Amino acid sequence: MNEQINSIILFYVVGFSQSTEFSTFEDRYTLNDLITIVLFTIGFIYILDRIRYTSWQKSKQIEAQNQRIQSEKERIENIITQTKKVVE
Repeated sequence: MNEQINSIILFYVVGFSQSTEFSTFEDRYTLNDLITIVLFTIGFIYILDRIRYTSWQKSKQIEAQNQRIQSEKERIENIITQTKKVVE
């Protein structure tokens, strides 16, 4: 995302240093399109990043739950083994 922001900043810096004017209707419309696309892209990137991060969190929770289940299974098997030894 930093690359997109840097390219937009560079666009404006070069444009203003070269005294670019957006005086005609077509130029303003083009600038408006560019701004709209940038905002849409930033929003889309943010949404995808949140989805990815949420999925990562859920996978970490599932992994922790699986480890707890495995340790409980081992504990129960140990109890069963100990019980069989006491009964015999």
